[in-house]
Amino acid sequence: MNIGIFVPNWVGDAVMALPFINVIRRECPDDRIIIIGRAWVTELFKHHPAVDEIISLTHSRGPIGTTRAGLNLRKLNLGVTYLLSDSWRCAYLARLFASDCRIGFRGQWRSALLTRAEYRPRGPLHRSERYLRLIGSPEIGLFDGLAISQEESAWGRAEMGNLGLKSPLAVFPSSVAQSRRVPINKWIEILTNSGRVEKEVLFFGSDREQDVAKALTEQLDSAVSICGNYTLRKSVILISLCEGAIGTDSGLGHIAANLGLPTLSLFGAGDPAHTAPQGPRAKVVRTGVHCSPCRKNVCGNWKEPLLCLTSLDAKEVWETYSSL
Repeated sequence: MNIGIFVPNWVGDAVMALPFINVIRRECPDDRIIIIGRAWVTELFKHHPAVDEIISLTHSRGPIGTTRAGLNLRKLNLGVTYLLSDSWRCAYLARLFASDCRIGFRGQWRSALLTRAEYRPRGPLHRSERYLRLIGSPEIGLFDGLAISQEESAWGRAEMGNLGLKSPLAVFPSSVAQSRRVPINKWIEILTNSGRVEKEVLFFGSDREQDVAKALTEQLDSAVSICGNYTLRKSVILISLCEGAIGTDSGLGHIAANLGLPTLSLFGAGDPAHTAPQGPRAKVVRTGVHCSPCRKNVCGNWKEPLLCLTSLDAKEVWETYSSL
């Protein structure tokens, strides 16, 4: 049987879907597992031992384009499709796939498009555990994380050499959500008081973070920014070669933690009980101020903007990272 797994659209959520994918492989060792999702997240699953095929969906314009994309994928002949994305669009596409069984959570008026619509679990439940509730929340045990081929590792080492770096600290300075972006002045305080002024630092991010990274590299002697320079897949490879990582509450932090790097995430609006990066050497620092976690994408504390992040203590950040 062919099993489709419609992965989430956000990088961090996609990484948190890995335990689910591993459990499906364990429970269905002889079936074919097909990952379906947006092109910018599906490349995370390249070379993963639990995955047989990856279908990357490009942006389709309007309802006609979406319908055409769904009908074109009927050839997958899916027996079961699990929808880890909460969007109505993915449920509509799964219905067009003509999958015999479509399982996902209720919401966004999509229950009629599913053959089994589950209620979302309540209470403080990590996102990875929430996904597992779709299949009865089995024991996870050990599971395979992000996979990198030998050829990719060789490319990464060569590219690090081209950047003039050996084993830098990876820093993820920003986030898509405004409420999760550590202010530049706070980053300067953290990085310049860390003893790393003369040590290697490599800034990762999209082209949106270029200005922030540029301002920070000017404060450090051996800092390099590659924000916006590489695809997500190549960024994953380069992150895997770093000594460790410190960053905002973002998808890149989930990648670093999953790769097993010492990873420290600076949380503000986000709730680590739901979305903390998971890994053997991952920790979170947060201040626990009165307005945090608000779980909003835009800070609503107009009297004390981003209080949850401006009140971070640089010394505590480095003491926690050093403990990893």
